Amino acid sequence: MKILYLTEIFLPHISGYTIHVDRIAKHFSKTDKVLVATSSDKFLPKNETVGNYKIVRLFSLANPFNVNTNLSYLAALKINKIIQNFKPDIIHVHDPAFISFFGSKFAKQSNIPVVYTQHANSSFPSNFMPDIFKDLMASIYQKFISKFMNENCDIIISPSEYIKQDLLNIGVKSDIQIISNGVDFNIFKPTKIENDFVEKYNLWKNKLPTLLCVTRLDKDKNIDTLFAVVKKIAQQKNINIIIIGNGEKYDLFETEFESNEYVKIYPRIQPNSSDLNLFYNYSDVLLMTSTIEAQSLVTMEAMACGLPIVAYNGGALPELVKNNQNGILVYNNTPDDFVNSINKIFSNKDVLNQYIEESLNLIQIHDINSSYEQLKNVYQRLLTK
Repeated sequence: MKILYLTEIFLPHISGYTIHVDRIAKHFSKTDKVLVATSSDKFLPKNETVGNYKIVRLFSLANPFNVNTNLSYLAALKINKIIQNFKPDIIHVHDPAFISFFGSKFAKQSNIPVVYTQHANSSFPSNFMPDIFKDLMASIYQKFISKFMNENCDIIISPSEYIKQDLLNIGVKSDIQIISNGVDFNIFKPTKIENDFVEKYNLWKNKLPTLLCVTRLDKDKNIDTLFAVVKKIAQQKNINIIIIGNGEKYDLFETEFESNEYVKIYPRIQPNSSDLNLFYNYSDVLLMTSTIEAQSLVTMEAMACGLPIVAYNGGALPELVKNNQNGILVYNNTPDDFVNSINKIFSNKDVLNQYIEESLNLIQIHDINSSYEQLKNVYQRLLTK
């Protein structure tokens, strides 16, 4: 089987969905021929091979809504030729932008089955707009993607019930199947922390509890609230805080906290790595302030390591975080509500231990091997048709 993955944004840009595309490309390339078509990470195209799969990068220019990403505005000039040369059996798209849009159009003309995975809610682009334009942008985008999916996509994959309902609400009529993005239990699992890891990252050797934040430091991730929460917790001087992530707001965090003995920031920890697993295991609680999670790989990875979660009660997070079972859901998006919940979860060690056990129990249904098998069944079903 030949599988072509289309995605406007890909590694080295780190996000939940770029990590997901890399994982499934690596998995299926063990037995099938896999190609990823994406935008260039600089100004010029660059082709490369990662493991068993190949990447072809199309010429791109800066994204005006997100300075850390590029867009392939001229994808229509190249993507048809890529498809003709590769001759895929399945095309799996991961956004509705230029590469995916024109690639899907050509696929339908050529009777190539198209799978689409929705990695964000239907109002996602409005998060990058001034407040006065948010509703208008959301409305325009929702009409665009519902039309795009209905006309071009054979099966829609949703990582959560939240995303499925969102798509149904905007008029998507294509077949929608829920498949968890999954978590790799071979990588993310309870692990003993050794001194060499502590020394490698200059971590604390004191006995204070540790709060972990793993996120892109971009506006759409509710980063202003995260910044305020970290500032308040650091002032208490009774909780250590680790922040793993990079983005447009990184300088704000570095400037504010670089000399704070209770906060450590690591911008470049590799996803799906043993070191990231050890950071989860070194920590005691994960904080997730994002209000728009389509599922949240980070939350699943943390749960697989036995971490209780303090998370906003929005997006798909309530599907993973059960209030007062494996963490605390915060119902109001205010720094004080997050701070109060963090202090509450650290105040009772017996309850904290119960949350640890429940996180480990709840995450078991998200085994990535099951996700791979379900996705394989989708591909085979379309090929049979």
